[in-house]
Amino acid sequence: MKSTRRIGAVVAALALASTLAACSGGQSVADACKIADTTVSEANSEMQSLMSDAMSGNGDLATMFEPVNKALDDAQAKVTNPEVSEALASVADEFAGMSEELAGYKLPDMSSIDATDPDAMAELEALQAESEELAASLETRASALMEAGTNLQEVCAAG
Repeated sequence: MKSTRRIGAVVAALALASTLAACSGGQSVADACKIADTTVSEANSEMQSLMSDAMSGNGDLATMFEPVNKALDDAQAKVTNPEVSEALASVADEFAGMSEELAGYKLPDMSSIDATDPDAMAELEALQAESEELAASLETRASALMEAGTNLQEVCAAG
């Protein structure tokens, strides 16, 4: 299913985007960025494991965002610099929104679908349509997340 692979690709790209590597160095802006970077980077490895489970059909795609959502919440609680806090909040909002969109969505188990069964094929077509709609929505969210991440990186680089 192309849309299932697109969802997986978007999710994988988000895992890479979640590392706020450009934020380094000063509760000045630099100190605030270091907190954000450290907190999110630590959650990234757990997210990778959960993503692997979800892509194999063994988990809820939304749960893979939980470590990063928690890390972003923790970082926001520690960051007092207003510029970084505002930029970090945008990143956190986009991650939370993506998690909400994926809540309850599971990749279908394709191994048990009987291609000769018209009901199964109708169900497959409905799943395909749902997956395509979700993939399009996630692509929009991914763009917004990338923009929020770039903004945070710019704030950190300027500090």
